[in-house]
Amino acid sequence: MNKDARIFKRYFFGSASEGSFDKQGGRVLVPPSLRKNAHLEKEVVLVGVQDRVEIWDKALWEEKNQISEEDLDAIAERMEAIGIRI
Repeated sequence: MNKDARIFKRYFFGSASEGSFDKQGGRVLVPPSLRKNAHLEKEVVLVGVQDRVEIWDKALWEEKNQISEEDLDAIAERMEAIGIRI
């Protein structure tokens, strides 16, 4: 990705907020506003997606990932139709 594309992506789609570690120093504290926006309750999962990491509420992640083999085949076909090969 070229420099302008990275700047554009970061400016329009990125967000940052100041955070901190807990008292044990091993856990990252997610600010309340981000927890609310992401519906983070208790347990979370970290998901690597290409060049970023997403933080999901575990229950919501499990619900959204109930995809059948037929659904995956249909998605792959639609992607190939627009020129994306996987």
